Formats: sequence, C-alpha cells, structure tokens
Amino acid sequence: MDDVQDDLRQWLIFLGCGFPVVMVVAVGGGYLLVKRALTPVDQIAASAERISSHNLSERLPLARTGDELERLSIALNHMIGRLEQAFQHSRQFAADASHELRTPLTVLRGEIEAVVQDPKLSLDWRERLGSALEEVERLVNIVEGLFAISRLDAGEAQTEWLPFDLGRLTMATADQMALLAEDKEIKVNCTTARE
Repeated sequence: MDDVQDDLRQWLIFLGCGFPVVMVVAVGGGYLLVKRALTPVDQIAASAERISSHNLSERLPLARTGDELERLSIALNHMIGRLEQAFQHSRQFAADASHELRTPLTVLRGEIEAVVQDPKLSLDWRERLGSALEEVERLVNIVEGLFAISRLDAGEAQTEWLPFDLGRLTMATADQMALLAEDKEIKVNCTTARE
C-alpha cells in the first residue's frame, strides 16, 4: 500500500502544481482567442466613429469571416451609401431651390419698390407695401443663407468669420413680432445694449 500511497502523493503534487499552469494557459489562450475574434469588431467600431455627414463616402472595413459579422458590415455599408445619396439629394435640392427662388424674389422686390415710389399712392398703402418689402427682403436673406449653406456643403465656398451684431438681429426680430402682436393687443418691448 505504501507504493500506491506514494504514487497518489506524486499525482496530487503533480496535479497541485500542474493545475494552476493549465489554468493560466487556458485563460491566456482564451483571452488571445477572444481578442483576435473581436479585432474586426473594434476596427468596424473605430471606422463607424469616424464617419459623419461630411465624409459619407468612407465605408466600414469588411471582415472576411463569412459569418454574421461580414453580413453586418455589408449591410451597414449599404445603409451608409443610401444615407450618402439622401444627403446629396438634400444638398442638391437646397441649392436648386435657393437658386430658383432668387430670381422671383428679386423681381418681386423690384416691382414693390417701383409701386412704392408712385406719388399717387396713399400713405396707408405705402406702409403696407413697405411691410411687404421688408418681408420680401427677409425671404431674400433666407434664400441667400440657404444658397451659402449649400455652397459650403458642396465645398465650393470657404467659411469666413465676421463679427455679428446680435443686438441688431434682436431688434429686427422684435420689430417683426411687434407687428404681429399689435393684432392681438400685445405690446413688445426690446432694449439692447450698444457698445
């Protein structure tokens, strides 16, 4: 029985020393396998983080694994392609609409200005046409802004930083709202600080 006891003790020592080594190898090997398996996911996530509305021509890397990850990459690339087309259509529409609206608004402004200068026109009509002219001018500014934005999106224009008087914008907005508020017997007061 002593020989059996010695053999059992040796096996116990061997298992006691070998088990931790086997566990370290198993955990390390599992970690490396998982890291290798998740590397394509990390690459896809990093590429997806870089894609924005300004660089929709970029695509996600394809993980040539033949599994769901590859199908997901392909589907996401198709979706990005459809988004790119939608953004291009939207930009083109904004550019076309702003370009098409410029001419009729210019004609309308010219016609109203010509009518306002007629000396036979009553004061009441002058005020009404003056108000209409202000609204046409506001529409012209909106259209010019849309045109500038579409040119910036297309990369045809460079951004230029200019000082902007927010007080003047506030006063103009308050003046426009005061006209609407008069109908409802509401008084609008606006004061801005000047430098």
